[in-house]
Amino acid sequence: MEGTPETLLPPGDKNLEQMAKYVYHHKKLPSALPENLTQFESEIQFSKHLIPAETVCQECPGQVCLTEPVLVTDKARVVTSNGVIQDNSTFLKKCPKCDLMYHYQEWSEGLHNYNSHIILSLQLCMLLQNLIQNHSAEDGLAVVLKQTVGDMSSCGMEVLQAYLHFEALRSHECPSLLMIDLYQKGIFNMAGIEIHGMPEPLTGEVNAEEIWDSVCKEIITSGLNAHDIVYVETNNVIKEAAVSAVTTPFKLSEGRRLNKERTEQCHKAVTRFLVKTLQPLSTVESPWFRDLTKTLNPKYRPPSIDELRKTLIPSWYSAEKKRAVEELLGVTEAALTCDWWSNSAHDHYLTVNLHFIMKGQMMHKVLRTKPVYDASTAEAPLIYPILEEFGVRDKVVAVTVDNMDISINSLHIRKLKCFACILNLAAQKVFTCSSVVRWVSKIQAVLAWIKTSLPAQNILQEQQKMLIMKQQLLFQSSWDSLYLMVEQFVEQFAAIQATLTDPQVREAIEEKRLEMLTENEYQEAGEFIRILKPLYTSSLCVSAEKSPNCSQIFPILKKLEAHLETQHEDTPFTNTLKRTIWGDLSTHYKDGDTWNFLQEASALDPRFKNRIDSDEIWQRVLSAACDLPVTGELPSDAVSEHNDAEHSEEAPFSKRLRLSALEELFEAEDRALKSCADASSNVSIPTRLLQEIELYRKIPAIPTSEDPLVWWWDRRDMLPFPLSTLQLLPVHPGLVYST
Repeated sequence: MEGTPETLLPPGDKNLEQMAKYVYHHKKLPSALPENLTQFESEIQFSKHLIPAETVCQECPGQVCLTEPVLVTDKARVVTSNGVIQDNSTFLKKCPKCDLMYHYQEWSEGLHNYNSHIILSLQLCMLLQNLIQNHSAEDGLAVVLKQTVGDMSSCGMEVLQAYLHFEALRSHECPSLLMIDLYQKGIFNMAGIEIHGMPEPLTGEVNAEEIWDSVCKEIITSGLNAHDIVYVETNNVIKEAAVSAVTTPFKLSEGRRLNKERTEQCHKAVTRFLVKTLQPLSTVESPWFRDLTKTLNPKYRPPSIDELRKTLIPSWYSAEKKRAVEELLGVTEAALTCDWWSNSAHDHYLTVNLHFIMKGQMMHKVLRTKPVYDASTAEAPLIYPILEEFGVRDKVVAVTVDNMDISINSLHIRKLKCFACILNLAAQKVFTCSSVVRWVSKIQAVLAWIKTSLPAQNILQEQQKMLIMKQQLLFQSSWDSLYLMVEQFVEQFAAIQATLTDPQVREAIEEKRLEMLTENEYQEAGEFIRILKPLYTSSLCVSAEKSPNCSQIFPILKKLEAHLETQHEDTPFTNTLKRTIWGDLSTHYKDGDTWNFLQEASALDPRFKNRIDSDEIWQRVLSAACDLPVTGELPSDAVSEHNDAEHSEEAPFSKRLRLSALEELFEAEDRALKSCADASSNVSIPTRLLQEIELYRKIPAIPTSEDPLVWWWDRRDMLPFPLSTLQLLPVHPGLVYST
């Protein structure tokens, strides 16, 4: 009895495409078939029951067993070169997990299944192929078809369709030779312009591999749907099909250009390269760049400068901006960094960065870099439109700025001065000390002369090799590089001193009147390094780390305060440096509100919480948490118990569930345990906050190498209420991301 194929075949195009893809990639016939299958058909005993060989799904991971064979039809016809074998049964199997259906397609048995209704013998397929390849007259092909299928003209058309299905599954050494008439329906039963994947507009210049795969998959898909196709029966239909089949084949062009989709992918890659590496747009006009792209793919033509400026970059920006706006919809609190900077042409720009926490990670978005034509107008009105544009104006809780004083009072957010700038200004104060200026000028003169003297460089390198030292010297460009220059000068003092006393350069030294450091100056340089080392390291903490936050400022300042505290054994030079540096650092963050804010941020950082020993600070953290809107829900068990209680009030006479023997035996103990749980879940929010903060204080601190945000995220179930106060942590201590 014939099954109902309409219920067995995939209902949607997606499943149909999945079936065609599996058949095309896993059921291909070899280019050279065994002779026993193509020349000795009379000796082959074809099975009357055609069942797929697969037993497990080939697409799903693991060993997913297929269903039992399902009958498709028991009226299938096997067409051979000697005639038609009637009343054959074809079956299919189905994967219960992915719904992929497996039809019979076993060429090793000498058969090729077209649509589970028409099956061709491989000998007949090879006979038709030879007739077509040899350009036999259409009458010869028609005679063969009539001998095999008789007077059934519609079946003859199906045989031609089945043969084309056979060619689609055949492995071809040169698929660029394809016999096809795009506007004849004798073979495809469809217009060529309806083939999915054809380039638009169709000019005859197409990619051979792409069009071959597209045509083959369409033919295979038509075979899966072929039982629904209605063929027009005419007296000359077989002859007309034969005429189409022997039409002169054409050679597909390799294509002078890429298709539209591939060209867009290459354009995006070029745009991404230029933007991410900060290359000028004129790079695409460079002959060397065009030679590079031509070598990689001769068919690709890079975009022009106008296309980049007017189309590609704006479209990419719009897509990225839309994605950023959608991502920021889930942000509740964020912090800004605003930096004013100038390029080499002294043009002024404002860069606005947004920092926020998302699933235990610090995230950063550069919202906008816009030109500022008048530095005096660099105030909050420039920032308002940017925040409104991205929908975060009401979500910003703090802003970090450099030394420029901007008016942000109307935003009602906290203003924090850049900590990296503060450290920079404090370090620069030491260069006003007369003794430092004196011996630093000597170091700079010596290094400048070595840099311009080739004999001195050769002698220095020899001395460095003898003393096993680094062969590198730094020259001043900023205060931190000056610190590194002095540090390495002291480390290589022996090699430099030996170079200056070498007879080969003595005359030049006398002419330049170069002076080496005295013993006292050498000691001062060493003390200079010892005092500025923590300051230099502190600047790296807020500028070189990937995700610094404001919780670092308070412990860093306390550590610097202890380091810069004057001691009785300090020399006058050391006392001067310490007082100069700390005298500048101690003037910042001293307004009560900002200092309290930094203390509370450090208390919420599990790396530094042990450094907060004041109960008054922890009380402020508790008060801040109580004042915030409660965004966290009760635990799931408390919610379920609350719902159960409400349900019990609405239905006081509901039937009691029968207890198991174990539950009945320990019913009293379970009731007491539930009462304790209810009592703990009904405590007030301030009480729960106090309990969780006390628990947080008892947990051991973590090393500074660990991420505090990840630590909090991993404990969000154990400490949900203190987690709500983490709006303090996104506040950025410096402007590293904008510079």
